[in-house]
Amino acid sequence: RASGPLPAFEAESSRAGLGLLLAALVLGLLRFVRLGEWSLWFDEVLTWGDSHDSPDGLVNPVGYWLVRQAVEWTGGEPTELSLRLLPAVAGYLAIPLAYWAFRPLAGSTRSGMAALLLAVSAWELQWSQTARFYTFVQLTSVAGAGFTIRGLLAGRWPVVVAGVLVAASGVMFHLQGALVAAALL
Repeated sequence: RASGPLPAFEAESSRAGLGLLLAALVLGLLRFVRLGEWSLWFDEVLTWGDSHDSPDGLVNPVGYWLVRQAVEWTGGEPTELSLRLLPAVAGYLAIPLAYWAFRPLAGSTRSGMAALLLAVSAWELQWSQTARFYTFVQLTSVAGAGFTIRGLLAGRWPVVVAGVLVAASGVMFHLQGALVAAALL
């Protein structure tokens, strides 16, 4: 922590924030409801097809590698469930990560509310239930923001740089990861 006075909301009890986080984690399970029941849409089919292209020609090779691995781990058949499982897990993990990332700056209650909003966001649910890489970029973005915030508050520039680099690693999943890194920088 940085020396000096803390914002007034840092003195708050973390009980409310942890309660909101718990509610968010329970509601976040919506990502897994009927995950494999509806057919793939065109971009999801392209995800599976593109995952077999040469890694040299792919802009985001790590995302495609993860999709291939998820299919392997779930039996080798590219089903709706096997293609969507890792994006759903990544979307779920973003919930507690958002709480962690923003707590030093916003306090426990506000961070719990951010996690709750993320848990029930219609866009977030859609991204989590789609065989694409949006939730992977979100994970790197939120993790990078968490490290950057902590580094700035503590005056530790190596942690700030690490946070920007973590956010920048999102380009391995989608080019928009570079925008987040630039914004943090």
